[in-house]
Amino acid sequence: MQEISLSSDPGRFFEWVIGGIYLNSNSDQYVNEYAGTDPDDVTSVLPADTDPSSLPANLSYAETHIVGSIFTRHIKCYRRYANYCRHSLQRR
Repeated sequence: MQEISLSSDPGRFFEWVIGGIYLNSNSDQYVNEYAGTDPDDVTSVLPADTDPSSLPANLSYAETHIVGSIFTRHIKCYRRYANYCRHSLQRR
């Protein structure tokens, strides 16, 4: 993630901040979720080469719907922001 911002000097009548954020991320995920009623049931993570005919009965979800596949998630994100504050002068 990269961020850049510019700001005015603090304490002025009009203060401002502008900037932007850039994120470029790739991650490999291998997700399996299991459903069960036994709190002591510890089902291990399935190897990537698991034979579909030998799946556990409590497997409720597998990423990309193909058990044992690696799912690569690509994320690109751009954000802009701006903020300003105008101070009012009060007479005493």
